[in-house]
Amino acid sequence: LLSAVLAVILLGGCVAVKPAKQTVATATVLFTVVLSGEIVQQGEAVGLIVSIDGQPNEPGWQIAFPANARVPGHYTSFLVRLELPAGVHKVSRLSAMVKGNAAAAPIEIEPDMSFEARANAADYLGRIEVSSPSRAVLTDAYQSDFPELARAWPALRKRKVGRRTPPSEVALALRPSSAVTPPA
Repeated sequence: LLSAVLAVILLGGCVAVKPAKQTVATATVLFTVVLSGEIVQQGEAVGLIVSIDGQPNEPGWQIAFPANARVPGHYTSFLVRLELPAGVHKVSRLSAMVKGNAAAAPIEIEPDMSFEARANAADYLGRIEVSSPSRAVLTDAYQSDFPELARAWPALRKRKVGRRTPPSEVALALRPSSAVTPPA
């Protein structure tokens, strides 16, 4: 009898217990970034790295996006789509990458832009327009931005996208990158 109980305990101890899957509610966050004016004179921006601060006790994210549209010497635009866990997040930095030099950034934008990612929702936050090392604003450009966002991510056409833009233009803080040497 003792050997039978011991065999059951030993065999029972060898059975793998599969932990229950924990589902995390996610949210889709959309915005655009447009570099123009003096900024595009510093070099042709071909990529944008978006840094998002995580929630307490969670790591943040850095996500790269290619340029969406470009008129050399006039403007470069980027479409940003983030899939984040629901909760409060912050766009802590945007770094534009210069053509031919992936290590250099013509400008680093520190927008201090906090937002709530709503569970199972898609929200448009606005357009960040950067025209000089000292000027960046967050505006509502939903009418012109959404068709571009839907062209890039067609599934957005089937979702209700909330418009969570500021009621008026909001100035954002900028910090020029010390890594850039202006073109000669």
